[in-house]
This record gives sequence, structure tokens and C-alpha cells, in this order.
Amino acid sequence: MGIGLGKDELERLKAPFSAEAIAYKPGAMNAEGTRALALPHITARDVFDRLDEVVPGEWSTHWEAITAAPRPVVKVSLDVRNLHFEDCGEADNDDPDAWKSAVSDGIKRVAVHLGIGRFLYELTPMWLACESRMDAKSGKLRFVRFTEGPMQNGAKQAETAKPAQTVGERKPTVTHPEEPISTPQLNMLTNLFPRKGFAASEEEGWLQQSYGVANKADLKRGQASQAIDTLLKMPSIESVGQEGLPIEDEEAS
Repeated sequence: MGIGLGKDELERLKAPFSAEAIAYKPGAMNAEGTRALALPHITARDVFDRLDEVVPGEWSTHWEAITAAPRPVVKVSLDVRNLHFEDCGEADNDDPDAWKSAVSDGIKRVAVHLGIGRFLYELTPMWLACESRMDAKSGKLRFVRFTEGPMQNGAKQAETAKPAQTVGERKPTVTHPEEPISTPQLNMLTNLFPRKGFAASEEEGWLQQSYGVANKADLKRGQASQAIDTLLKMPSIESVGQEGLPIEDEEAS
């Protein structure tokens, strides 16, 4: 992979986005329509912004439909300098923007080959309370919105997601670094510590030594951003079995 891209460029491509920049979309929903799986994700536009930031004018994408598939499936290619990558994207037949969603999915999947968005595999999806409605045409419950969790405290839901801010040179952009830790940051740290093998006492000791606090809830926003960046670079104690990146929202491409 290193041919055509330098080590610094590869590091910048795979750098994580800030907690506030991550959007959430629903995955599975329970039969009652009261809880849904909140999947952290980025958008196709985020991928393009990251490529423009690191290799401006030196990349291109192309997609073609795989017509033999039983549902919308596309093959997406990404060329960066002399490097070529391919992957597939897919969408459900009942998606009103199925081909658009499939292309967006493919863009995010192929971008992972360069490390863009790979940090999302370190995050654990959460089952959260949600609102749903009955679709008169299909007779199925449809997700409307999450009613708890990080989306209620500054994080973005897929239906209203706007383009995420991209990482600067290497560090996430943090507004008001001296303000208390945000809820999205706290949720991300809660997910990351056990995945990196920290017991409760080890987490407390690491926070105390690094930031002078024993509880992650006492971190400042800037400190939390640094902690997330450090933890994401540590090896996980187990691999994540999530297949591909979550399909993005309707505004993503």
C-alpha cells in the first residue's frame, strides 16, 4: 500500500475524526420499534474531504452497477496516484434512494483500504431508545429518530447529519477545549477503554497519570480529544467483526 503514498500521508488519511463529527444511523430495530442499534459512521462526503485534504487533485472514483444482483449492488473503484482499489456497496430494495445509498456505501468501503474511517471498527454499537412509525404501504415499522444517547447531546443522527468537519494536520478540531467533556466524547471513551484492555483500576490510573483526574467524566473537552486519539492508536484486545461501514444517510453524497 505504501507505493505512491508516503508514511505521513497514510497516517493523515487514517486519522480519526472528532467525536462530534461522527454521525449515527439505525441498524437493527426490535419488534416493538422502541429500541434500535445506533451505528457510528462517516459519510461519503467525509471521505472526499479527507482525500482533498491529503492528496488534492490526485484521486478519482468510478462506479458501475452489478445488474445480476437481487438488490442494488455497485462496484466502486478508487484511484489515488498510481494506486487502485475496488470494493462493493449495496442497499435494500425498499430504500427510496437505493442506488445513491449503494454508491455511498461502496465509497466508504473502498476508502477503508486507505485507512479512512477504519477507526469506526473500534467503536461498539449501542442499543438505544427510539421513535418509530408504521408505514402504511408496507405495514412495517419504520425508524424515525433516537430519543436517547449521544444524539441528544450534540452528536448527529443520520437523518439530520451535515458534513462532518475533517481532521486538521493530525489532530481533531476541538471547539472550546476547556469546556467539560461532551457526551459523545464520554460515550466514545466508555467504549474504547474496555476494548483496549483497561480494567476499571487501570483506566483510573491511566487518567490520573495522563490528565490528573481519576474519572473520565472530569476531563476537559481538549483532554478528552487527546485521550481518544491516543486510545485509537493502541491495539485492541479483540478484533471487531463488523462487516463494512454502516450505510450512510440520504444527504451523504
